[in-house]
Formats: sequence, structure tokens, C-alpha cells
Amino acid sequence: MDFNYFVNGLTGFIWGLLSEWIVFTCIYLTLGLDFLSFRILPYAFKIVWGSLRQTFSPDEGQVGPLLNLMATSGAMFSIGNFTFLAGAILLAGPGVILWSCLSNFVGLAIHFTEAFLCAHYRIKNSRQEWVGGPMYYLLKKMPVGLKWLGGFFAVFMMLTMFAIGSLAQTHSTSHALNLVAHVPLTLSAVVIAIITSIVIAGGLLRISRFCLLLIPWSILLFILICLVYIGLHIDQLPAAFSLIYEDALKPQSAVGGVSSLLMAEGIRLGVFVNGAGLGRSVIIQSSASPGNPFYQACLSLVVSFIELLAVPLMAVVIVMSGSYLVSSDPVSIIGNSFDWGLQGSSWLFFLLAIPFALTTIVTYSFIGERCFEFIFHAKYRSVYRFLWIGSIVLSVFIPASSIAQLIALVVTLACLPNLLGLIILSPFFFKTVHASRQDFFRLNSEPSLPELS
Repeated sequence: MDFNYFVNGLTGFIWGLLSEWIVFTCIYLTLGLDFLSFRILPYAFKIVWGSLRQTFSPDEGQVGPLLNLMATSGAMFSIGNFTFLAGAILLAGPGVILWSCLSNFVGLAIHFTEAFLCAHYRIKNSRQEWVGGPMYYLLKKMPVGLKWLGGFFAVFMMLTMFAIGSLAQTHSTSHALNLVAHVPLTLSAVVIAIITSIVIAGGLLRISRFCLLLIPWSILLFILICLVYIGLHIDQLPAAFSLIYEDALKPQSAVGGVSSLLMAEGIRLGVFVNGAGLGRSVIIQSSASPGNPFYQACLSLVVSFIELLAVPLMAVVIVMSGSYLVSSDPVSIIGNSFDWGLQGSSWLFFLLAIPFALTTIVTYSFIGERCFEFIFHAKYRSVYRFLWIGSIVLSVFIPASSIAQLIALVVTLACLPNLLGLIILSPFFFKTVHASRQDFFRLNSEPSLPELS
């Protein structure tokens, strides 16, 4: 049997089940929280913004609120998000954007729950560092016969970080630089490996400072560019929205019904881009201060909502430009979309690709490292870092199709145990989150709490 055929068949079968499970989990948690993940958004921005001017004891975490925000954003915003977006539009059509946005929006409840549980069940490792993540609450709170899911999650999350972080990001960035500036692939990979090794050697503190250096201006510039492009072609915006809406709801047959491919790809895009159900960025949050679970849940909402605004902007530019109709390469689709927005500006995309890729590589390295330590021990982290740097160099020699197949498989298998854990732990979570919210607002003298009850 052809291996590619087997992998595609396996991931397609699992994803067919998983997409429905994700939708159910999102709706279930949203209703269980009484829509708190939506209603708390204005307060979440206020809470996070206020915390950036505060200082916290190092005993509460390895980094403070500002660096925590930057590192978490670095893990959420990656150039792979945009290339995966372009690939999804190419495969399923513009309608995938609508289903992705809906998936991301209801997925806010999953982000809120993951961050709360990770902070609640975090522990100190042998080096007295705060560590946490879905693997810890799966190990601690799952029934005896299912505690192995913690290790299962850690293994496939670590593989997911290798696939998306070191392999995909380096591969995309190296080939983009080769296309634009004719930089040799191996040279790009080696330079990325050197920068990464220097950054990750300093642990989360250096990773967070690195993200602080690159992330804010990259996100703001990217959003500004998309808005400018849309503004320059504002007359085409209604037609683009109409196309997205009609394609999303087009009948699959004479009987009617929404195309299952559109929905499945939209949900898959939402999971890949926003990480709902994957539990990646909350692993970083578990090591940061303050350790209050409700605060970390609010921070997760803020970062997720910002990304929820940024990615659809790129999607609208792609649809308005029609670049997905004339190219089959995701990177070329985005580059052509930038050229359409402003002739000769494709280099701006590749300029932004570098900081997005670098911050993703270093933050994903940390996430994978925490999973590696869960399976083995913190004293072996140097082995993991060596493997991570080696995979960066090797990534340019691996076909993009193989990397894509690996991502599809490991992301799917990492989601499964986490979603199951969220459902099983939900009764405890629903009971605890209200008390935690009350305590948090009382300690922070927030007068508007009664309106949220």
C-alpha cells in the first residue's frame, strides 16, 4: 500500500470524527460557561492591559505579564497560519473563511478552559520552574484507566511542534528567501539554526524578550498593510464578502446541505491557526506570572481574539485579489495578493515572514521542550534542543508534501486526548471558574462583577 495514501486516508478518517467533536466541545463549553468567553472579552482586554504595568514576584513565574503576552503571541502568530490559510482556500474555496472564523470564534471557550486548567494544575519541576499544560491536567484528573492520555498528548504535541515549528517554518522561510533573494536554502537554514540556538539557550526569559523585539511591530505592520490594500480596492469588498458567503453555503447536491469539505477544512484551519483544542500556547502561559488561572484564561482570550482579526484580513485580501485562481502554491498566492494590493509590494510579505517564522520556531521549541521533559526529565533538555536545531537544518531537504502529511497526522492525534480531557473535566471547571472569577475581581477591586454573574 502506498504510504502517502495510507496517511491521507488515516488522517481523513480521524479528522472526519474530530471536526464534529471539536464543534461539539466548543458549543458545550460555550453554553456551560454561559457565554462567558464572549461576555468577558472587554474585561479581558482591560485586565491584561492593566497587568502590563504591574510587577509580580519571580516565584509566581519565569516571566511577567508583558513577556508572557509576547511569548504567547509568538506561539499564536506564525507565517504558517497564512500559508495554511491560502492552501485551504485553494483546496475548498473562499467559503472556508466563514467556517474558519466561526470555528475560531466559538473556539474562544476552549482557549479559556485550556488556559484556566493549565494554570490551575501547574507544578514546579526539578529546577523549581513552573510547568504545566494539558498533559498535567490529563495525568492528574483523568480517571485511572485514562491517565496515560497525558503521555499520549505530550508525545504527539512534541511531534506537532517539530512538524509545524522547526520543519514547516524553516522550509517555508528558506524557500521564500531563495525565491525572492536567491539565498541558498542550506545557508538560510543554518542561519536560522544559529539564531534559534542562541535564543533557546536562554530559556523562556530570552525567548520572551526575543518575541518582544519582533512581534509587536510585525503584527501591527501586517494588519496595517492588509487594511491599506483593502482600502485601496474598497469597491471590490462587497463582491468578496458575497463570494465568501455564497461559497460557504452552496449546496453540495440537489438535495441541499452545506459542503462537508468546506466545514471540515474550515474547522481544521481554525484549529491550525488558532490552536483551539490543541493546547499549545497555554503551555507557555503555565510558566508565567501571575499564576491566577482566571487571569491566564483572560490573556488567552485576548491573544486569540487579536489573531481572529488578523487572519481573516489576509483571507479577504486573497479573495479580493483572486490570486488563488491563478496559482497552486500557497506562498505564491500570498505574494501575488500583496502585489495585487500594491504593485511590487510582495517583498513586504517576505519581510514579515522572517520575524513571524523566527518567533514561532523559538516558542514552539519551548512548548515541545516542556512535552519532552514531561516524558523524560528536565535534565535531558539539552538532548531535545540538539534534536530541534538538527531538524531545522534538515528541514530544507524534506519535501513540503511530506511535512504537510506529518502535520495533518500529529495535529489530529494531539487534539484527541485534550478534547476528551476538557469534556471529562468540564463539571469541575464550570464549578471552579465562577469562584476563581469572584476571587480575582475582589482582589483587583473590579466593581463591575455583578453584571457578569
